[in-house]
Amino acid sequence: MDPATIGPPPYPFRGKGGAKVKVPRYAGGRVWINRTQHFADVPGLSSTFFIGGCQPAQKRLTDRKERALSHDDAKHCQKIIRILAETDRTMPTFPMTPWARAQVKARSTVPHAGSSAIGAAYTFRPPKRDGHGGTPCHRPFHTGSRFSAKARAPSR
Repeated sequence: MDPATIGPPPYPFRGKGGAKVKVPRYAGGRVWINRTQHFADVPGLSSTFFIGGCQPAQKRLTDRKERALSHDDAKHCQKIIRILAETDRTMPTFPMTPWARAQVKARSTVPHAGSSAIGAAYTFRPPKRDGHGGTPCHRPFHTGSRFSAKARAPSR
């Protein structure tokens, strides 16, 4: 995260206290870390943005639960929010496959579909198929694997 590339994060850390993270939550354009301190002017999509089933902004703060945020921790959180906001802004310009478009359409009506319909589509993958092009593969091991039942059977 090169500071020259990211630019100054426009999400000031405000409030009085020891910067101890209690239960991070997003409300009214602010990410609250405790009752008195918050990051201000945060876009809603940045605080709840999913990447591969994970919410980086929330994870960063919840990993620091019951600990005081240092100045560097607060700056890093601001950078994460800035990068997620920029990612959400640029994602609609990426070309999507027909499968991804269908996911966007299907997920756009679900209330908890992720940060945005487009962001949610990039976190899902179609089901894996078995080697015969049939149904989704649910076998934990392939038959030729050294871990398969055939390979574990005692030799005579």
